[in-house]
Amino acid sequence: MRDSVKGSVRRVLICVMMTSVVDAALAAAEEKASQPPGVVEQVGTAVKNFAAKVGQEASGLAKQLSESETPKKVGEELQRSAVSLGNKIEDAGQKIKESFQSK
Repeated sequence: MRDSVKGSVRRVLICVMMTSVVDAALAAAEEKASQPPGVVEQVGTAVKNFAAKVGQEASGLAKQLSESETPKKVGEELQRSAVSLGNKIEDAGQKIKESFQSK
């Protein structure tokens, strides 16, 4: 019987200690919330603002790029390069085929 009483007393003490720790943590959080933001919070806010500004600039740049002739010119150059590469590969394949046939 004594062991069960000791176990019950331990459980009650653990519950009381856990409750006091949680209560202290909540009090500290409330106190911190009432204080002005710290360095970490200020840096976080600055990073968020910077990211928003970069996003705005990127969307503006994308709009300018879509309205310009640059994508069309780049597309035409890529197409010319692809055709040229295709021709070179075809020529190389033909030369390889001829070298096998001549042996």
